[in-house]
Amino acid sequence: MNSAIADEAQRKAAVSPYLQLTVLVFAAGVIYPLLYLRQNFEVSMLETFNITNSQLGECYSMLGVLFTLTYLPSGWLADRVSPRKLLSFSLAMTGLLGIWYWTIPSFGALQVIFAGWGVTTGLTFWAALIKETTLIAGENRQGRFFGVLEGGRGVVEATLASLAVAGFAWAVSNMDATTPQALRHVILMYVVVLLAMAPIVYLTISESDDSPRAEKEETGHGTFRNTMMLLGNEQIWLCAICIFAGYTLFYSTYSFAGFLQTEMSLSAVMVGWITVGRLWMRPIGGVLAGFIADRWHVERVLVV
Repeated sequence: MNSAIADEAQRKAAVSPYLQLTVLVFAAGVIYPLLYLRQNFEVSMLETFNITNSQLGECYSMLGVLFTLTYLPSGWLADRVSPRKLLSFSLAMTGLLGIWYWTIPSFGALQVIFAGWGVTTGLTFWAALIKETTLIAGENRQGRFFGVLEGGRGVVEATLASLAVAGFAWAVSNMDATTPQALRHVILMYVVVLLAMAPIVYLTISESDDSPRAEKEETGHGTFRNTMMLLGNEQIWLCAICIFAGYTLFYSTYSFAGFLQTEMSLSAVMVGWITVGRLWMRPIGGVLAGFIADRWHVERVLVV
């Protein structure tokens, strides 16, 4: 037992925190694009899966409900299960559900897939990602590590989206592929990347056991009491309002692709390139906003 602990400690010391951060950036950047294919290919999705816009909305509502139900217990789970295992599991299961998605299943199956994604990217992923980033950053590198995590995953998402749109355009123009065939190429690309990242995360990220024993042995009553204490903190609610406002704007942009294609008669490829341009502005805007907030005032920047 002591030998195993010593071996793990040696491995942990050998893996650079910056290498681990790089792997976390890629993991965070590859897990969500498949879920939100709508932002670049909304009309193509409707045609491929033979569903209505309302049915597509139901799938994303299912995803949102699962996020709501799983985000709170995800923190509790990340304190009790190794983040390395949770992150690897999330990537692998999201990819396996993506294989089912690639088969172009029925609407009922789509709802099951989106519900599954709600669990694999909500319950087992996000809190584990935040905890692992905090642990490898230590006390003196929190700001820069989280800044790189957010900006870096934006770059990864934009890069993958660029490749997806380029692949879609190539399939349509050079292979005379139909829209469903071209979209399946895009889905397959994301699935391959997800399944490839799962073992990389497991082999690279250190096994973390930094939680105090008292926290591990915390009773259900203690967990409930601490949760209620947090809910009574007005700062938490102010943060929640800011996040809600930001995500309201963020999710509204997901309908741009459908609007541009149906109302402005742009081609699916042209719409894809326009929405990819928006994705590339995300890391740029995020970095600029951080510098502006440091020089001006965080609250003023949020208001603007």
